[in-house]
Amino acid sequence: MVYEPGTDSEEFRMACEVRYVIGLGGREARRAYLDGVRRKRGDEGADMLEAAVKEAWNK
Repeated sequence: MVYEPGTDSEEFRMACEVRYVIGLGGREARRAYLDGVRRKRGDEGADMLEAAVKEAWNK
């Protein structure tokens, strides 16, 4: 059985945001988005998102 998070879960939100960031048009666009996240959510939030993006990118 495969666990699929509900659409209202933090896991689902993160997965959607990771796909969005990966789909942005180039490294500079991704960096600009992550910089905005850092300003809004702080270092911890941006670092978590950046790590998830890197993990997904390398799959």
